[in-house]
Amino acid sequence: MIEKEYDVIVIGGGPAGLSAATKAVGNGLKTLLLENREMLGGIPFQCVHTGFGIHCFKEDLTGCEFITRLIDRAVENGVESMVKTHVLNIQVHSALEKTVYAASPKGFLKIRAS
Repeated sequence: MIEKEYDVIVIGGGPAGLSAATKAVGNGLKTLLLENREMLGGIPFQCVHTGFGIHCFKEDLTGCEFITRLIDRAVENGVESMVKTHVLNIQVHSALEKTVYAASPKGFLKIRAS
């Protein structure tokens, strides 16, 4: 079992997860983003229509353009992510300490977070 420690673990690599992880890293927190699909992005990759990005980027973007920018921003800010990773269990030890157990292509993970 691979053991890791982070300040923040974000589960889900869609727009909210990408934004949360980017913000956490920007605040100096060691952050890991977990996504069960083969790639980050979530539902917006299915949206070829515009209407995305007006508040975030001040532009009217398609879902694909919007999520690509969020992924690029996360990567540029140093967000560490793991795809094809399935969360199996979350143990809450206290308000400030949790352990996430997950299965990934690299093996089983035990990740502690504050």
